[in-house]
Amino acid sequence: MNPYELARLSRKLGCSTSEVIANYTVDGGTALATRSDSACVFLGPGGCTVHSDRPLACRLYPLGRIVQADGSEVFVELVPHPETEGSYGEDGTVDGYIESQGVAPYLTGADRYYAVLTRLFATDSPSAKELTGGSLADVSAEEIEPRVFIDADLAVQIDAARGGAPVPSDVDTLVELHLAVLERLVEQL
Repeated sequence: MNPYELARLSRKLGCSTSEVIANYTVDGGTALATRSDSACVFLGPGGCTVHSDRPLACRLYPLGRIVQADGSEVFVELVPHPETEGSYGEDGTVDGYIESQGVAPYLTGADRYYAVLTRLFATDSPSAKELTGGSLADVSAEEIEPRVFIDADLAVQIDAARGGAPVPSDVDTLVELHLAVLERLVEQL
């Protein structure tokens, strides 16, 4: 999962991205949690309870997306889980399927965050330590809380602390502010 997907889920659920990460994900927010019966945490009696804001992997299923080092992408067909309901066939195109699933903003979000992450890994920054406060625009690499890279609400909240600006409830505004914070951090490192 990426910060865009977490932001969509948080606004759907009426909570912060920090709460989504803590309550519905594993591996620091990078994957959805599963219940004790191995089903997705969002699977309810009637199906997906967050269907309108489901993550990219769920939208693409039964396709998988592989982004190459040069930025090109390849879509592969996954073997559907035997309990998955759905119609599978060979009619249509990958582009048609992607369009029908509302994937475009998710791909854009994933690509934008991937670009920032790529730039971050290209730096020779020291290990991040816990952020002690203040605006993220004025911190050194040693003071950065690593969670700010995945947790949009946390990053924007810390960054806005000086100006007292509230964290936006709108997903697109939150993502734009989060990306701006990350861009500034990468520039500093």
